[in-house]
Amino acid sequence: MIEIDLDDATVALGETVGGRVVWDPSEKAPDGVKVELAFATEGRGSVDRAVVAGAEREFHGDPTMVPPWFEFELAVPDDAPVSYDGNLIRVVWRVEARLDVAWARDPKTHVEVRVLPKGA
Repeated sequence: MIEIDLDDATVALGETVGGRVVWDPSEKAPDGVKVELAFATEGRGSVDRAVVAGAEREFHGDPTMVPPWFEFELAVPDDAPVSYDGNLIRVVWRVEARLDVAWARDPKTHVEVRVLPKGA
């Protein structure tokens, strides 16, 4: 089991998305954690997805030394597209997380984030 707990699910351009990735401590401890901020366009035509450059965090280390969470802050660029939900197209932002678990399927999850213009 893996969950993303956000400090706030709504941010403005130029701000940061913060929170933590939490996993079940009774499960096998992960060897690593990867968190990314990405946006995608959805709608008619092709779907496009992009991970924001520099908006990713990773941890790799001794799994016995890791508490059952990983805290993160990811910056939303000033010039990024804002969230949009139109008739023909949507711009959707997500925080995506994946645990690196040795000899097992890597659990992953995501949560949506609403990105607003500055000052909104």
